[in-house]
Amino acid sequence: MDRELKAKWVATLRSGNYSQGRNQLRNRLNQCCCLGVLCDIVAPSQWEKSDNFTGFYHAGQRMVPHGELFLLHRLTRRQVDELVRMNDAGQSFAVIASYIEDHI
Repeated sequence: MDRELKAKWVATLRSGNYSQGRNQLRNRLNQCCCLGVLCDIVAPSQWEKSDNFTGFYHAGQRMVPHGELFLLHRLTRRQVDELVRMNDAGQSFAVIASYIEDHI
């Protein structure tokens, strides 16, 4: 992953500017998972409301970012799966930011 993007992602997770949500990239309350924050950093214009407005889609995806995002930013499926697991298990953005610093 590009060092500047990684630093921006980590800083944004720690900033307190995002409310943390679970089980989807961004819910109807504008709560994001850690990967939703990354989506918002790299392509903020790609959010669309779901038809029944239970949340938002990013580049057509609701639960996990589009695979192109992984490839473009050199995230492995294992790293993404671990971030999803940590986020949905209730680990704070601060803990997840530390994981990103140490393992991505």
